[in-house]
Amino acid sequence: MPRWVLLRHDTPDGRWHYDWMMEPASPREGGLITFRVLVRPDDPHVSGFAAERLPDHRAVYLDYQGPISGGRGEVSRVTEGECQVVVDGPVFEVELLSPVYRRWTGVRREPAAGAWTFTGQ
Repeated sequence: MPRWVLLRHDTPDGRWHYDWMMEPASPREGGLITFRVLVRPDDPHVSGFAAERLPDHRAVYLDYQGPISGGRGEVSRVTEGECQVVVDGPVFEVELLSPVYRRWTGVRREPAAGAWTFTGQ
C-alpha cells in the first residue's frame, strides 16, 4: 500500500512549514508527490488549506529525519500513514487511509504557479 508522510521542515532562518509527501499509485522516476503546507492534513478540524506544489522528492524522505544537505535546515516526522492517490493532474485527489481517513481534493489556484487550494471530506 502506498504511504504518505508529513515532515516538519525547520529552515535556517527560523521559519518552518510542513512537507506533505505521498507515494503515487505506481512508482515513477520523480519520486514522492510533495506539497508545502502550514496545517496538518490529518487534523479532523481542518476543512481546507492552501498548498504549494513542490518538485517531487526522493522516496528516502518516507523514512528520513535529520539535516537536509546544502544547509537547508532539517526535517522531523510529524505523522505518517497509508494513502491512495486517486487523481494527479490539474485536479489532485488523495485519500489518507490511516491513521485517520480523510479525502482531499486540490485545485490549482494559479495554473502557471504551484499554488493549490485543498478541500476535504
